[in-house]
Amino acid sequence: MNNFWTRIFSGAGLIAGTITLFYLGNWGLLAFTILVSLGGNFEWFKLRKMRFNWGWKVSSAASVLSLIFIHFGQFNWAVYVGIGIFIYSIYLAKDHHRSAISLFGAQIYLTLPLSLLLTLPYCNPKVEIQNSQEYYNFLIPTVVMALVWSSDSWAYVTGKLLGKNKLAPSISPGKTWEGFLGGTLLTGATAYILQLYLLTPGASRFSSELSHQLSDPSKAIIIGILVSIFGTMGDLFESSLKRKVNVKDSGNVIPGHGGVLDRYDAFLFAIVVFTIVYRFL
Repeated sequence: MNNFWTRIFSGAGLIAGTITLFYLGNWGLLAFTILVSLGGNFEWFKLRKMRFNWGWKVSSAASVLSLIFIHFGQFNWAVYVGIGIFIYSIYLAKDHHRSAISLFGAQIYLTLPLSLLLTLPYCNPKVEIQNSQEYYNFLIPTVVMALVWSSDSWAYVTGKLLGKNKLAPSISPGKTWEGFLGGTLLTGATAYILQLYLLTPGASRFSSELSHQLSDPSKAIIIGILVSIFGTMGDLFESSLKRKVNVKDSGNVIPGHGGVLDRYDAFLFAIVVFTIVYRFL
């Protein structure tokens, strides 16, 4: 099987697996965040040239513990883990500042957005309903992922058709300004279509009052545009990490696509901006 079909089938499997975990409820979402966290931590330390250092194990354990605490509504314990990592990073900085930066950076890059993702599917983020399936709405994390995929796809198409001016030639030579702008605008349009035919209460059998904050057209378009912009930033950030160590992919766990960070780099950045707009605007 050539690389094209390998990418197609593994990509389709990845999409199906991701949406299935979201659909399974809060335990499925927790499983997704833990898997991404474990793979992401390993690849993060690999890109930092610290692949077999004890740091990735400590960082992975801290990430998983934080995600589990947040899943069970124990935000205070997640904060304690974060403070502990910060203090330990300061201690490490006395002897080996790269270990401290890698350890603390992994928590910001991976654990923070994945923690936010765990709170997104609820109409009310308060602790007391965190584990109630009654309040869980799988559409919300699915929409974030769909918009990231939309941005990537539209940017690729418009870049191929119109792309002439490189966006960041020293980091990602394949990206163009035309592709970036096309992807951003068309993802805004995609968000509007999703809002109109999927998210508005009564528009589909999956929609409900739990998705009411995504049913405003202007808000949906803003979210789509910002997800595309920040997703591109996440992609460029991960590409810069790979450039520094001169590797094509962050890993090889996903046939034809590379590693966990190669597939979810944009998603990690997009979660943060999505949460801010969804919760506070």
